[in-house]
Amino acid sequence: MISPKTENWAGKLLNLSSILSNLTFGCQNVNSLNVSTNCPKQAEKLTALTNSGCDIIFLSDLRLSNCRVKEDLAKFLLLSTVKQYQCFFNSTKNKRGAGVLISTHINFTVDSVYKDDSENIMGTFLTVGSEKIGLISVYGPNVTDNNFFYDLDRLLASKSDYKNVLAGDWNLTYATGGINNNIDIINMRAPPSQERSNRLQQICEKWELVDPYRALYPDSRDFTYIPRTGGQNRSRLDFFLIPCEMIDIIQSCKIDPFLTSKLYDHKMVKLNFCKPIFSKRKMIIRNEIISHFNFLHVVRSAAADTYINHACFDSNPEINLDALKIQTGRYISTIRELNDLMADLFLNGENDLISMEIAGKKQDLKEQSELLPAPDFFDNLVLTCNHDTFFEVLVNNLKNAVFSLQQWEKKNINAKKDTIVRELSCLKNNYMTNSDRIFELEQILNDMQNTEIKKKIEGMNYFKG
Repeated sequence: MISPKTENWAGKLLNLSSILSNLTFGCQNVNSLNVSTNCPKQAEKLTALTNSGCDIIFLSDLRLSNCRVKEDLAKFLLLSTVKQYQCFFNSTKNKRGAGVLISTHINFTVDSVYKDDSENIMGTFLTVGSEKIGLISVYGPNVTDNNFFYDLDRLLASKSDYKNVLAGDWNLTYATGGINNNIDIINMRAPPSQERSNRLQQICEKWELVDPYRALYPDSRDFTYIPRTGGQNRSRLDFFLIPCEMIDIIQSCKIDPFLTSKLYDHKMVKLNFCKPIFSKRKMIIRNEIISHFNFLHVVRSAAADTYINHACFDSNPEINLDALKIQTGRYISTIRELNDLMADLFLNGENDLISMEIAGKKQDLKEQSELLPAPDFFDNLVLTCNHDTFFEVLVNNLKNAVFSLQQWEKKNINAKKDTIVRELSCLKNNYMTNSDRIFELEQILNDMQNTEIKKKIEGMNYFKG
């Protein structure tokens, strides 16, 4: 959920962003650092971390059961020739463990540290300049553990005066969908745990936290976990959470395209902030998008998905919410498939096979739409949050879904224009020979531009009768 209170944060973010914009954040599952620093494996793992260039690194799966190892690690990280770090660890066993590395070039004061008993959470709370910044590293349990979520919730409550950045291997996906509509997995029999994902979403809603990767790339698929077995299953288990108000100062959030070291089985995720530029530009949804062939389906699927993801399973025992999730996931997938087919036809021209596929997909979409419950059915669901919060989320999700559709259509139109312009550029090298084709393409461009102008005029109230 992205909070609507961003404008009120503009002044507060200016100073914060001036600090964060000079720092690079990373998170890495290290697959145990509990080996001697004299061991080549240990040196490779640590060098991979320091070579990342990140100023603050959230670590998970440390397994530092050997006290001597901690001392060696601290020395290595302080004496590294690439970048030196002060380290904070919550790890005393041969399992679990979380930690934070902070570059020594940052001028900070440690206000307090937090370590949970299960060694799933390491909180380091700093004063940097005039800002209070919390760095909360997590290694999520791989089984449902209510204490983990309780401890995390309690920590956030006690440190609500800090700008908290959370990151790590959560052992769950940020997306809460099932196997058929979870964008954070591929080639898996089931998500790691829908129950744990739902619990995290409740915390995100309560404390207004958001995954910056998903906020920047709502439809992108990329994954952090690569199984050592060489299997084809992938999942995005490693991610950041930041306050919704800080979305405006994100510069980038990216998953490395490679493993930082072959000794890791998780890719590093990196987060960068920028200096905020608060402009008056807003997310504008134009009237003409209403005429899009998939507009109503997009709106309906977004509404259904929002209701189902906020429905309380225990309070709706008579409703098979899992089945509804699956059905809604199929509906959303079919919408995307139809959009892709229509884009293919638009960009590449008439094709009998694609036209047949489009006709079949439209029929599928109609049938799936009819299988979904009527709107008044969702009004009777018992929700996990209060009505004011849910309404805010619903409006935001509908707006984002329609805006994404609008941007998708704009991207296809621009791609079509670019293709034609490139062809024209080549043809004009021999204008006389290619003049007929040149004139044909120029007319297509003229018609496209004219259509765009007409649509915009139709959406202007001034020109309506």
